[in-house]
Amino acid sequence: MCEDCYSDVMSVPEGDLQQYLDGIDVPILVVGGNTRMNMSNKAVEDLVAEERHAIKGQTGGDIFSCVHARLPQGCGNTIHCQGCTIRNCVESTYATGEPHVDVHATLRFIHGASEKDATSLISTVRIRDESNNFVVLLKIRNFNVSD
Repeated sequence: MCEDCYSDVMSVPEGDLQQYLDGIDVPILVVGGNTRMNMSNKAVEDLVAEERHAIKGQTGGDIFSCVHARLPQGCGNTIHCQGCTIRNCVESTYATGEPHVDVHATLRFIHGASEKDATSLISTVRIRDESNNFVVLLKIRNFNVSD
């Protein structure tokens, strides 16, 4: 996340987070301390098959159809999850408050009857939500699916 965007996010008027996020044209997810989604902006709907209201409470692996989230242990509980760049950045930012900027991430996901890889640049920043709880904003840029 660039300095200007970081400054903008940190100065979001209290209670207007959803409205602010919807004004951003790149996908942004708001992740709680349990690594479940609290909200997202309109741009997220272009990346996933679900509408925003269905995202609340889900894990990132479930939202993006990660192949490892489909294992019996579920998202966040498999051996593969320990090396997940996206999960690690979100958890690190939540715990320390240190942002991550434009980190290269790869996600293997289920698309129809096949598996594909998607690469992206992710950024994370910790803020306080309307209830004064810490949350992490996860920004996704340059989302590219390999054929």
